[in-house]
Amino acid sequence: MRLLSVTLAASVLHAVDAGACLPSTSSTQLGAGRTIILEQNEWWGHRVSTQTAAVLLRDALGFNVSVRHITMTWDEDQENPLERLEKGTVDANVEGWRTDWSQPRLQDATSRGAISLSQHEFEGRVGLYVSRQVVDDHLSLFADYWRSYQTEDVLSLLPSNQTLLAQQALAWKDNCPEEFGCESGTGKWSPPQCTGENAAFCVPLYHVSPQNANGWVEQLITNLNLNFSVYYTGADFYSTVGGRTARGEPSLFYSYRPHEFLAGNNYVRITFPEQSQQCLKKDTNDRFGGRDCDQEGEPVYKVQRAGLSSYSLAASKFIESFSLRLQDQHEMMRSLAPAGYGGSFTDAEAACWWAQNNEDIWKEWIPEIPKPSCDEVLPNEIEKYPVSYHEELRACVRASLPPPCKVTGCG
Repeated sequence: MRLLSVTLAASVLHAVDAGACLPSTSSTQLGAGRTIILEQNEWWGHRVSTQTAAVLLRDALGFNVSVRHITMTWDEDQENPLERLEKGTVDANVEGWRTDWSQPRLQDATSRGAISLSQHEFEGRVGLYVSRQVVDDHLSLFADYWRSYQTEDVLSLLPSNQTLLAQQALAWKDNCPEEFGCESGTGKWSPPQCTGENAAFCVPLYHVSPQNANGWVEQLITNLNLNFSVYYTGADFYSTVGGRTARGEPSLFYSYRPHEFLAGNNYVRITFPEQSQQCLKKDTNDRFGGRDCDQEGEPVYKVQRAGLSSYSLAASKFIESFSLRLQDQHEMMRSLAPAGYGGSFTDAEAACWWAQNNEDIWKEWIPEIPKPSCDEVLPNEIEKYPVSYHEELRACVRASLPPPCKVTGCG
């Protein structure tokens, strides 16, 4: 539930730098002579996942690797990532969130055999977060989980500059289309308890867009009577929440894990009533529903085009096995230069650093592709095996053909 709708604005194909990260002794050369194209999106988790897969495919398996960088926008006229896999524009996407990809489309593509799915070890999870420091300093006030946020004692710990907020709401007006019910000419939405003559004092909750999370945030605030007004920051989300954190000001915001903001353990996820089928039935996927329960974790997929296993059995099996943990992603995010945790790496350098220090983990992902015997190989299956096997396998096939075919191969 990170995004509702995104569209391909531009894509640029880049070959992965030929400079080796891992020593040559690490390479099995199972991919020699073959090129694999991975898709990379803009969010940090996708970037480090893709770069890690690219480093290992190149240096541990010997593939030529290209990465197709996808730039996304909030335009609803979207091209679904599944379409790029089905068209063969890319061979694999190593971080696909179910709700980004549209569950019906995902099920349809899988049932048709157009794609192959496998899951990462970690789950993705959206939620509402608050600055850890304010919780740690006042633990007794936050003891009642989400109910704590209904008390004036807790709300008073989340101060806000009302003048600045009013200015920001005006600046963010384009982030909230009129149909989403924001206050006129602003990027601010308030629940009933925060409006009218008897309005309660409400604190700001920062959110990227009302298109995120299909109304879950707004339903939760309304139905649990939380005194939060939502400010849709759009592209200013990172600078707004990050700026408040840098100034020592507590923040309340919507996010998801894995995420660079959460990599430093500076924030606490607020626990809400447990998800149930009865609660889910009240969810209308917009702000008007009656949902009043939490979000559970959701699977994060590695998705490959159906033909990848026929093109390279080694690449297909590696993608299936490739499975980062949450701590792996957050560790790499913390090492990136823009993250604010003292790191200095680029995406590729972070992936290289992780691979150099976690061989015991990724060695388990490297497939064994034994050479089939002459009795096992079929002519139309030779291509999926490592190139180094091809000459011997073709000789096997020629030897099994009728005499006229041994010379010409029957075409």
